[in-house]
Amino acid sequence: AAACGQADDEPICYVTLGIIQGALFWAVGREVDVEEVACKATGAPACEFKIKFGGD
Repeated sequence: AAACGQADDEPICYVTLGIIQGALFWAVGREVDVEEVACKATGAPACEFKIKFGGD
């Protein structure tokens, strides 16, 4: 998003989050919780995602 010149107060990389979540579902065969905890659009140096598998 930041590469496209977008800026926001909250993380906005929903498409990337969905791709990560979908790929992990395919790889492990169950839902995982993915949360964007840092985003370039908010001024962070890079986008970061927190991934929680069941039981974490």
